[in-house]
Amino acid sequence: MGVRLDLAAPPDWDEMAELIAESSCLTAPKRLVADWEADWEADWEAGRG
Repeated sequence: MGVRLDLAAPPDWDEMAELIAESSCLTAPKRLVADWEADWEADWEAGRG
């Protein structure tokens, strides 16, 4: 995945993180995605996400 940063405006890092996570989920094995989503949910419920 390539990203072009337009330096005329500050990048939206939250959007960038979301795009990277989504693209990773599209190309990663389903088992890895399931593990990642479980970790993300646990972090979210613990207030770290």
